[in-house]
Amino acid sequence: MPEANDLANSISLECAFAFLQKDYSGEYHGVIKLIAEDQEEPLPLDWSIIVEEWDHTYWIVWIMVVCMLWDRDGKDFELRCPDLLWGWQSGLIS
Repeated sequence: MPEANDLANSISLECAFAFLQKDYSGEYHGVIKLIAEDQEEPLPLDWSIIVEEWDHTYWIVWIMVVCMLWDRDGKDFELRCPDLLWGWQSGLIS
């Protein structure tokens, strides 16, 4: 049985990728497909399995995808995702 912390990490990572599905559906499906292929897991992904050993890796993937979307879309990204903009991202893009 997963520990409480593992469950929290699973929900957090799943929610982060759900953001992509909501606002960037095409990009979400591409990234999820790559993760499924990399992990040899069927879709839909079982995030509790993914976070067991790959949590940090897929957080880095998520951060990079968000940064690339922000760099590509600029103000449109900021308008579509105002709640996502925390202080630390501005230092990554500038």
